[in-house]
Amino acid sequence: MLRLRKNKYIQLICCVIFFCVSCQQKTVTPAKMMNIKAHWAGGIDGGHWFELVKIKGDTIRFRIYNDYTLEKIVDADFVGDGCLDYLKKENWSDYISGYDGINIHLIVVKNYKNLKLYKLKTYYEDCYE
Repeated sequence: MLRLRKNKYIQLICCVIFFCVSCQQKTVTPAKMMNIKAHWAGGIDGGHWFELVKIKGDTIRFRIYNDYTLEKIVDADFVGDGCLDYLKKENWSDYISGYDGINIHLIVVKNYKNLKLYKLKTYYEDCYE
């Protein structure tokens, strides 16, 4: 009887230790694992990782990665209709809504339409989807 009780205590202590250790794991985003400074945007069906390369004049260059595999999908310059007034190096990630394979959609509404960034010059593009 005493031996059975001792085994239950040992099992209980092991379970508590296992639970405490498993709760302390840090989650690491795939972008951090790949060592890129990227922001995820999308919907419940998926999205993309966006990495700002540079803003120059009226163009903005992004590298866009697959949200699951982190493969680079496109590296291109984009332009928009007056939306670069909103996109600054410090806050661009607040305005990205998603990427449809052609355009980057923004959450900014002007004249009852969501603004978009249109692909201008492509440095790299992988055929996907």
